[in-house]
Amino acid sequence: MLKEGNRTGIIGRPRTLGERVILATNCVTRFKFSIPMVIDDIDGEVSKAYGARTIRVTVTDRDGKVGYYAKRGPRGFKLREIERALKKLVENDGYMPPPP
Repeated sequence: MLKEGNRTGIIGRPRTLGERVILATNCVTRFKFSIPMVIDDIDGEVSKAYGARTIRVTVTDRDGKVGYYAKRGPRGFKLREIERALKKLVENDGYMPPPP
């Protein structure tokens, strides 16, 4: 059921918390994430409580200026773009440089 109609086998529509954990584990394993991951309950209570959206990553500098804002959905999660934004922060003592 998790892989039905899906080429990657990662994105699905879990019906139970167990299925959601399987999807998350597959994603973390496949992409070798080293950042902490949190799984909301199947009813999305945390998402509702905090107004969460399908944004995966936002990179901000020391002043809170947004240096990278991911597009919606899992296809908007671009590791290379995130890495570039983080490298800019490191190279500029935690601040985003002005645009060229």
